[in-house]
Amino acid sequence: MSETIKVNIYSKLAMIQQEVKVPKSQYNSFGGYKYRSAEQIESIVKPICMKYGTVLFLSDETYESTAGWHYVEAKATLVDISDETSISVTASAREQESKKGMDASQITGTASSYARKYALSGLFLLDDVKDADDDAYQGKEETQQKYFKDLMSMEADLKANDVDRHDDAVINYVAEKIGKEITTLDPTVISEDAETAKAVIAVYKAIIAARKKRGKAHK
Repeated sequence: MSETIKVNIYSKLAMIQQEVKVPKSQYNSFGGYKYRSAEQIESIVKPICMKYGTVLFLSDETYESTAGWHYVEAKATLVDISDETSISVTASAREQESKKGMDASQITGTASSYARKYALSGLFLLDDVKDADDDAYQGKEETQQKYFKDLMSMEADLKANDVDRHDDAVINYVAEKIGKEITTLDPTVISEDAETAKAVIAVYKAIIAARKKRGKAHK
């Protein structure tokens, strides 16, 4: 009589890792790169997990760092259906402070998607885990912070030259100069779009220079 060999959760995960292939089939036309998403990974691994008698669970938790940043921690757990043993991998992604056109729940959802992708990539050892969209996510955040600081640093110069960014006349003037409809000059909002931020900063510099020149002419 042949002996039945029991395959444990680690062996099953090893076989799944060998079989799972998730190509970067999605394309970001703005950044010009291909990437894979958490949803894409999930759709590919689910039938493979079932093939080996396992099931995949994903969960999220949020926490605040000592620096005050909010993070989403995702956990990807592979469970052996036969004996309920499991293996888990966790990964975190930081929420952006704000994002144009998104409310708080959507911002959290974006961070959750990135965290889940990291966790799934770690669990299934996907090749080239560091996708271009991961760099873009971090890079965009760093760029936004830079423009935010630049815009904030110009506040003092604007005020010193009697320019109030809250004034509708100022908002309309800047909008006309950059050729784009805007309803606020709040640095948090403006810094969301790099092109808009650069254009606004250029207009600010021109306004300040003109005010200073006019001030010297009156002396």
